[in-house]
Amino acid sequence: MLWTLPQLEHLQPAQVVRAHTSPLHLERRALVQEAETIAAQGGLAWETQRINQVLRHQSQHLDKIFNFAPLMEQGGLLPPVLIKGHRQAHYGPDLIRTARAVYRIVQPAIFHSVTPNWRSILIRHFRAPGLDTIPPALLPHNARQRQIWERAAALGWSAGVAEARSIYRQDLARLTMDLTGMIQFQRLLDEGKVSTPVMAVAHLGIERGKRLDGEAQRMAVGVAERRITRPAGFQSPRYWRVLPR
Repeated sequence: MLWTLPQLEHLQPAQVVRAHTSPLHLERRALVQEAETIAAQGGLAWETQRINQVLRHQSQHLDKIFNFAPLMEQGGLLPPVLIKGHRQAHYGPDLIRTARAVYRIVQPAIFHSVTPNWRSILIRHFRAPGLDTIPPALLPHNARQRQIWERAAALGWSAGVAEARSIYRQDLARLTMDLTGMIQFQRLLDEGKVSTPVMAVAHLGIERGKRLDGEAQRMAVGVAERRITRPAGFQSPRYWRVLPR
């Protein structure tokens, strides 16, 4: 169950703690650590839920932008991710090597049972700990401790919110790189600059699983196995072709 920062800041101990274990004798560090830790977890869960709500509200728009379906090949093969760097240079004591563009395959072609979509990458879930799990001895019991608690809770909450936004930005960057990298690969494939992965298909017919006593307990009919035998790579310039604009 999610809760808000004000709920945490104004949390009151539900029981009176004995004098020898009273939070009045707790070190300031313990109070700050508890408030910051639980607030950071709450802020992370809260902001992540808010981001999810925004994403779901824009789902139709995102479905059009991050559409991997046209890139999926028959047999569930997803193309490699290829990135392009511009104007790279390497310097040595007696040599400078420059390039207008550098291409790299950062992820090989892989099999997918379902077409990837933005939801599987951008939608995340983090669970906030319950406020009732905080030991009474770690709650503020006077005005001075209350001030320390509220300040630490605010800092922890801000850190949790910042972490949620950072995770979202990283996930979005990864999703964007995957999609644009696959499109880049398809473009170079059309130009003859890269080769497609080579896939072998083996028709195994019928398979039977057996128990230890040798009795068949499972049978699969029409078994076929697909395997990538050669990954995608870059082609020699003699295979390049110029496409009409």
